[in-house]
Amino acid sequence: MISNQDFTSILSEQVIHTEKIQECEGFTPNKNHDKMLIKKKFQFIFDNDNKKIVYILDGRILRCDYCEPFEMMMNFEQIMYLNWKGDWNQNQKKNGKWVALWKDDYFGVGGFYSENGLKFGVWKEMFKNFWDNAEVFEIGEYRNGIRIGQWDFVFEKQKIGGGFYKENGLKNGSWIELSQNFSSFSQIFQKGDYQDDKKLGLWQTFYRGRSVDSFTKIGGGSFNENLKDGDWIELSEYFSNLSQVVYKGLYKLGKKQGKWETMYRVGDESKFEIIGGGYYDENGMKQSKWIEPYNCFQSYVQITFSGEYQNDLKIGSWQTNFREYGGDKYSQTGGGSFDQKGMKVGSWIELSEVFNRDFQLIYQGEYQNGQKTGIWNTMYRKEVKNQFKNIGGGLYDLNGKKDGIWEELEDQLSRNVSIVYKGEYKKDKKQGNWVISSINGGGYFNENGRKEGQWIEFYDYYDSQYYLIFQGKYQNGRRIGQWDIIEMSECRYDQEDFKFQNKIGGGNYDQNGEKNGKWLDLDYNYDMITYKVTYLGEYKNGVKIGLWKILYRENNSKPIKQRNWGQFDQAGIKVGIWDELQDRFKMDIIIRGEYKNGQKTGVWSLMKKDSENEGELNKMQIFSLNLNLAVKQILQMHNEKIDLLNKIKNKYFIFSLFFFYNYQFQPILYFENQSFIFKSQKHFQTSKRQLEVRFLQQ
Repeated sequence: MISNQDFTSILSEQVIHTEKIQECEGFTPNKNHDKMLIKKKFQFIFDNDNKKIVYILDGRILRCDYCEPFEMMMNFEQIMYLNWKGDWNQNQKKNGKWVALWKDDYFGVGGFYSENGLKFGVWKEMFKNFWDNAEVFEIGEYRNGIRIGQWDFVFEKQKIGGGFYKENGLKNGSWIELSQNFSSFSQIFQKGDYQDDKKLGLWQTFYRGRSVDSFTKIGGGSFNENLKDGDWIELSEYFSNLSQVVYKGLYKLGKKQGKWETMYRVGDESKFEIIGGGYYDENGMKQSKWIEPYNCFQSYVQITFSGEYQNDLKIGSWQTNFREYGGDKYSQTGGGSFDQKGMKVGSWIELSEVFNRDFQLIYQGEYQNGQKTGIWNTMYRKEVKNQFKNIGGGLYDLNGKKDGIWEELEDQLSRNVSIVYKGEYKKDKKQGNWVISSINGGGYFNENGRKEGQWIEFYDYYDSQYYLIFQGKYQNGRRIGQWDIIEMSECRYDQEDFKFQNKIGGGNYDQNGEKNGKWLDLDYNYDMITYKVTYLGEYKNGVKIGLWKILYRENNSKPIKQRNWGQFDQAGIKVGIWDELQDRFKMDIIIRGEYKNGQKTGVWSLMKKDSENEGELNKMQIFSLNLNLAVKQILQMHNEKIDLLNKIKNKYFIFSLFFFYNYQFQPILYFENQSFIFKSQKHFQTSKRQLEVRFLQQ
């Protein structure tokens, strides 16, 4: 994986090799309930002469940024949805005020650049891995491009960390730092001291899961001259509420020594159990027998790798083992051999990044000197009791590059095996016509591996009965001209298959691939069954401007409703009075208020608005609405069959949530003093704990 540090060498190469395409592993949220960030491959081109960076995915140019100094995005959500607005001076330096928009929202992020392109004054910046479930901000002061004084981490409008920078920009004193994969589902921070940017003394790691009030210590250890020393407990790179894996062992001046244990627990209040580990020699190198967990090891993805290390190199036979949820023993699902140089050789079976108990996808083929070669097959089975079936694959040449005809899934992170792309590779680049199954779609890749001409391709949403597609034209990887968003559905009647198409959105792209003119956009959370919401308005150079309307309907049997959504200024920032949907399950309920400079201000009122009348909700209606919202949060988190019972006692409301168990309703949630308290019993197969969902008074 290319890290930010690796870009120094990449840039030095590209001073000579301008326009060289590089492949990179960034981060994107997975499809699980924890939404943890996992690796996703994309390509980029750094044009050193023009100070330009281009992001590319599967032959499509996603964005093109001018960057001075060089800044690389690794978070795929930011590549797609983060846009900076500001001015450049004659020396191609950022100058004056710059602000950031996230999707359609402005969070006050930004600040000022000097004529020399250096940040100065108070800045509000997004956390490195900012996205929808990690809306964390860093606030503090710059002087000549250097952070100085107190800087704070802010999450959900509360300070949750930070520390002090000296005049030279070095960290000093007590600090609370957030982990790279901090999110609302998995809140992790480290607490300790700096001296001139070097960590010293005791550093502790704290964790809080979703809907848990307090942080608990879960790891940590000591630093000696900025080097880890003594006993340590470290969290895995992908630690989350569903993947609670830690490593326990000894450091000596920055090098791991002796026996290290890998431990895992199912939930926040469960005990850690040993699932693997091994031995480090005095030089910090892995030796002898090791058992290592899969990156996203969790209850329904219990995968380990076992084999021998010699001087930190894997050698000999390595097994990939999988255990069913609730099972006692692991069974071999894949693996292969390494030579004495740590290179993969011979026959291998590798598991896909999304392998789990209900989606078992593997790749089978040969390695030679660490590179894939010859025929590789893609095999799939739904679960252990089924047999693997060949669903695709193709040929690797002697240099480990894809070549010839291939059949592959739409995305290596996809969990839908019915969507298969078929076409030709030449030296690892897609070329010529490619066909997409299920929708009679696809298009053409030019000699540079960029999409060209007319294309029919999938939107992000797909399930077995409904899917969305985009249809339009590419020019060297950029979308241009008219593009339509089409809703497709299919059904089977009297042993015949029927498919239906319905245009639900679209608009025009200019020659630079920017949206322009009138557009009918889908909501970012558009759902073809439960949330059919679109927006109608105008774009100018990729920015929403003027009045936009909202169109919605609860299901296909009801008519489309339309009303004003709100106004954008010429910079794409919300201004004036806005009507926003409050609850995806109650589309006649809106929240109305005013935006100033892109941020909410003053009083916002809950309103009921339908075709017959409009009016502000009273306190009882607001109370009931927020109850429904909180209960839905409980349902989404626990996915249990429940029934709701309302009771009135002693002049205040007590709401009880009941779980149907052994033919009886067992109380597991009640409402009191503006809080929802969730009590979970042992026979619900969850640990004893309290889960509180706050009542949010508008």
